[in-house]
Amino acid sequence: MVFTALVFLDCFTRWMSLSYKRLQSMGQTPSVMQIIGGIEAARAEGLISSEVMKHRFVGKVIVYILCVLAAVLVDLAMITLHQPVWAVPLVAGYLVITELLSICENLNDAGIEAVQGLVNVIKKRRG
Repeated sequence: MVFTALVFLDCFTRWMSLSYKRLQSMGQTPSVMQIIGGIEAARAEGLISSEVMKHRFVGKVIVYILCVLAAVLVDLAMITLHQPVWAVPLVAGYLVITELLSICENLNDAGIEAVQGLVNVIKKRRG
């Protein structure tokens, strides 16, 4: 569920970025509410494709679930070998941080410059 919510937020912030670029090309300096309100117009103009976003969304969630499932199997093997588990926290943590970074980058691309510092911190911590 958490991965699904993060992927949805990533998608939504991507829509915000596309809406911002549309409004900016029209000579506006939009607020966050105008950016969100402009998503529907960006969709109507074909800048946001529901079909493409749906496939990206579903595909990403499936890949994330498969990665975590593989990590669960690794941890089960580690338990069988009487070794400490490490795969699920590593894989889930990496995927969550990757989504957080993408969300922050999308917000930055949407003209919300306050998140630029957070993008830099996440990139440093990620590795």
